[in-house]
Amino acid sequence: SKSSSAVKRVSAETASGELERLGGGVWLVASRLEETAAAMKAALRAYHTEFPYSVGMDAIQVCRFLGLDLAVFPQLTAALCRDADLVVRHERLALASFSPSITQHQLGLKEQVVARVRAAGPKPPARGDLMRDLGISEADMRILTRLLAEEKTVKVVRTNLLLYSYF
Repeated sequence: SKSSSAVKRVSAETASGELERLGGGVWLVASRLEETAAAMKAALRAYHTEFPYSVGMDAIQVCRFLGLDLAVFPQLTAALCRDADLVVRHERLALASFSPSITQHQLGLKEQVVARVRAAGPKPPARGDLMRDLGISEADMRILTRLLAEEKTVKVVRTNLLLYSYF
């Protein structure tokens, strides 16, 4: 039958390396990997310019860009990262040469803010209260708020920060 013939062909091409199984019924044509990586690198250059504080694109953004299901992200990035210009950091795809414009101190503050927002649950803490309680400067809070919003970790509702997952 046609379906068993197709299965045999896909199996043979996967075994020969012509196809790479990403999961969920998705295969990557090996000869198109370089082209796919080049498109992803161009998208990441634009992303890093627009979002200089973010580590990189999250799984949803990467899969949406390539028109793929979220479930294939681990296998997809494993294939893409064979290109030395691409890396996964903190579950985000980035250009290997990119370094976010954020200090280690600010990254530590980010984790503290996220922990406070998460602990607050549906009662979002006010931005000013977080600054006071955690000793965050206005300049750092602007950067942290922008970063957390870009990463879709928090949503700013008036002057409060609420976990994005509540939306």
